[in-house]
Amino acid sequence: MSWLIIISLIFTAGFVGGLLSFVIPHEKQNLINYLLIATGAYLFSVLLRHIIPHAVIHYGENILVWVLAGFFLQHIIQQFSQGVEHGHTHIHEHLPLHKLVYIILGLGIHAFFEAAPLVESYATKKIFSGLLVGLILHKIPECFALACLVSHSVKTATQRFLWIFFFAMITPISIILFVSYQQSNLFSQNIFGIVIGLICGTLLHISTTIIFETTNNKHQIKWYKILCLIIGFAVSLLV
Repeated sequence: MSWLIIISLIFTAGFVGGLLSFVIPHEKQNLINYLLIATGAYLFSVLLRHIIPHAVIHYGENILVWVLAGFFLQHIIQQFSQGVEHGHTHIHEHLPLHKLVYIILGLGIHAFFEAAPLVESYATKKIFSGLLVGLILHKIPECFALACLVSHSVKTATQRFLWIFFFAMITPISIILFVSYQQSNLFSQNIFGIVIGLICGTLLHISTTIIFETTNNKHQIKWYKILCLIIGFAVSLLV
């Protein structure tokens, strides 16, 4: 599969996810949680079964230190992004421009660097395919949540459309840059390994947050959530 097709798929997933905020009524926007929960389970499984073991084999056990660092780094990024990267749409009031910029900046950093593991695993077909599917599925609720957030803070549909387009382009652009850097050997293997470890840690944080967070404080069994988790884990075994 060529990088052009890969970039097109990732952009389309994000862009369509953002556009869904125009057509899904506000009172039914929680329906996106079904996809979100399944995606979290899928990412968690792929990370533990393929991505992190592959990284340890390729870069050594020391990369696990950077995985842990990435896990805690995501906690810091989340203070800026307000959890939009794992589908949170809990902000329903108008935000001042500077707060909106902070959130999009934190989310943009995450979107930029999440392309690194995809580029690194390109030569390993099974791992690459699993990660690509996970990234595409992750982009839909991520951009949907961002679009819902932006809808409360911009005046026109055109501005909202431009924000969605801008954000959907971040990961495709970062793929182009990472591929160029990898081919030009501007990054040493050690530096690239650190980046991979950090991103694995951030994705681990996001996937576990999606899996374990609850929508209320009553610790009730939610059968739809269990079903979505089973579907996510099952799909990861098939890819």
